[in-house]
Amino acid sequence: ETCLHLASQCGHSSLISFFLEAGSDPTRRDKKGRPPYAVARDKATRNAFRRFMAEHPDKYDYVSAQVPSPLTDDMEKEKERKKQEKKRTQQKARKEKMTVEKEVKRMKAREEEEKRKWDSLSEREKRARSE
Repeated sequence: ETCLHLASQCGHSSLISFFLEAGSDPTRRDKKGRPPYAVARDKATRNAFRRFMAEHPDKYDYVSAQVPSPLTDDMEKEKERKKQEKKRTQQKARKEKMTVEKEVKRMKAREEEEKRKWDSLSEREKRARSE
């Protein structure tokens, strides 16, 4: 295993670009035949490889290093914007659902009250109202 493999396995995303800048080869395989990208512990570590790829597209053979695609700041901002938009949409849907549930609850309470009033009427009053 290389230093790049160890940094990747341990999730030290800050060291990934350091080692790549220093010339560590991301295409080198460990004993199990995996490149450093494939042994990355978390998304932040994998994204460090992708950011480096965006900044240095011709420095390494990223296909054999199994780095899927570059990751730019614009891509990350767009992803964050979509995430926030989704969150707002979900909040709006929750709010609408709560409003509907409150209205249903009010209607049921109103029906219960009308039923209670009807049940409290005498038979004579019930006949008079139904005619």
